[in-house]
Amino acid sequence: MPVLVLDGCVPAQAPTLLPFDVVALVDAQQTTAGRAEWEQVHGNYAYRFDNEQALARFRAEPARYALAFGGGCAAMGPLSGAGAPTRYFVHDQRVYLAASESCQASFREAPQAYLEPLPETVAGDEAGAALALRCARWLGGDRAPSGDFALRSTKEETEGSRPWVVRKLRVLTHAQVWVDYVAWNADAWWSRGRWTSTGAEGSARSNKSPERSYDATQLAALRRNMLWEPLAMAREVCAGRVAAKSLGQAQWTIAGRSATGHAVELCCEGVRLVWLIDPADGALVAQRGVRRRRDARVAETTEFLDEWTAKEGLRAPLVRVRADGIERWDEAQLVTFEER
Repeated sequence: MPVLVLDGCVPAQAPTLLPFDVVALVDAQQTTAGRAEWEQVHGNYAYRFDNEQALARFRAEPARYALAFGGGCAAMGPLSGAGAPTRYFVHDQRVYLAASESCQASFREAPQAYLEPLPETVAGDEAGAALALRCARWLGGDRAPSGDFALRSTKEETEGSRPWVVRKLRVLTHAQVWVDYVAWNADAWWSRGRWTSTGAEGSARSNKSPERSYDATQLAALRRNMLWEPLAMAREVCAGRVAAKSLGQAQWTIAGRSATGHAVELCCEGVRLVWLIDPADGALVAQRGVRRRRDARVAETTEFLDEWTAKEGLRAPLVRVRADGIERWDEAQLVTFEER
């Protein structure tokens, strides 16, 4: 079995300094310089405050005052690169950073289009649970394969006169580790998360920039991406951690293409998806839910799932057709995944 080892990442460095008082910015809409004697490290940032009272308020409610999206760009989302500390603004009592002036303008023009989905709930029923479990088993969610599941793709692109080789990789391990990796020529970036019974942890890694740990908002966004991989949601269904509700027969259409099946609404840890299932054999035909699209906006998305492949009973679609484009993978593999 092939061993998969990712490129070594640049180690984390000292926290990024935020020189302004976020408490004054949120509570009084004032930009006030912080002082070195009133500093608090939280996540990837060193926050400075104008006085001891502001520091105490931050320590009491860090979720209220700390940077939204963990410091990720407001327009590109929690899993994007860090925004610039000089491009800060307040929206709905939260401080955001933007990577560029255009990102800041886009967010301010339509903030609801860029905010992460709120956690949802589903009241399950017996019919939904039974059909969801049947489909999850068809996907291989109850299997114990000999290796970790990986999807790979490689393609060539040209930007101007410069050629690029773009390599993508997704890994779902036995130990609930999820990796989403992309490399453009020799430059690589990847998100990594791990979920256990005692909690979750993750980070943004790269061979070009320092590792940055994820906060709860970023981990939730990464978890959402993970659960859009059918096998990941199938494992949660088989583990009994998903509420499922039957929605009955349905017909979905995108880009002039239609599919029919039995719709089942799923909810795992606040992430809601709807599976369209072929009741004849339990096969997954399509899925629908709210996610961040290629243009970075958050919207309901439907994807049809094609060209299924199987490895030791684990199934994955190599082609995912959406209204905003087609995602293709070259192959699925079982690997031994190792982290440096």
